[in-house]
Amino acid sequence: MKQNVFTFLKIFISIGLLVFLFWSVGPARIAAIAASADYRFLAAAVILWFGSVVFSVWKWDVMLRAQGIVVPFRALMAHYYIGLFFNNFLPMVGQDVVRGYGIARYTERTHEVAVSVFVDRLIGLLAFIVGGALMSIVIVFAYGRSDMTQFALVTCAIALAVLLLFASILSRRLRALAEYLFHLPILKILLPTYQKLSDALLPYRHNGRVLVIGYVLATISMIDTHFVNWLVNFGVHANVPLEYIFLFNAVVVFAPLIIPSIGGLGVTQGAFVVLYATIGRTTSDEHAFAMGLMMQVVVIISSLPGALLWLRGREREPSLVVG
Repeated sequence: MKQNVFTFLKIFISIGLLVFLFWSVGPARIAAIAASADYRFLAAAVILWFGSVVFSVWKWDVMLRAQGIVVPFRALMAHYYIGLFFNNFLPMVGQDVVRGYGIARYTERTHEVAVSVFVDRLIGLLAFIVGGALMSIVIVFAYGRSDMTQFALVTCAIALAVLLLFASILSRRLRALAEYLFHLPILKILLPTYQKLSDALLPYRHNGRVLVIGYVLATISMIDTHFVNWLVNFGVHANVPLEYIFLFNAVVVFAPLIIPSIGGLGVTQGAFVVLYATIGRTTSDEHAFAMGLMMQVVVIISSLPGALLWLRGREREPSLVVG
């Protein structure tokens, strides 16, 4: 029952936000942008997105191998794409659940695979928030955007908090200190969750090399998505400078994590308008909305191979999806 309510909520939020933004920006202006869009850039963005997937899968492979799990790279790629597909089209499942389940099912090491997915996602998010924080400093000081100082302070504070949390999960000494803080009445309810997160990272605690490699791969994947957004920007003639895409794309990925939705639909477009048009003042509301909408199209088109791989895998069970 709770799952059905949450699913309905995600659908309601996605559709509601999308309709609200569409009518707020203006159907006529959106139609004009769509009519004048250069879809060659959209096609190039879809191709470039593949690079981001490759580095993301490589990062996951590194996390798995750290636990002694060796899976063919093409199999990891297939399950990653299947996760992307289900994440975009089915409101009841997420990408991490699908890809983790697919690999755990055949390796029979469910716990280790789940941990690898969690660490993989955590490192990826860490790379994005740190990248966004650093770029916010550059924007304020190198580009003279003193009006964005508050935004930079908030972004840096969040990045610092995430870094400290990550360090406290890895370090035994910092974990002891953190557990002491979590015994405070206001934080006590979060103590079991924190302990589970810390225990999950145990296989990586003394393997700094793996974490560094994972972070580098996550950063490369992040930069790839920045350029994907840049191409989409050209496609809709939004004229957003590259440095602002490096800043806001690193932040916009967190919107769907905070607000429930179907594959980020509605929420992502709202984040584009708020960040690129309202806070950054780098383009108009309609162009920011069009950028967010086109990015959604890029992600959906890029995930379609996952549907074919899933159907192929059903026909070829019980072997791995790509054999």
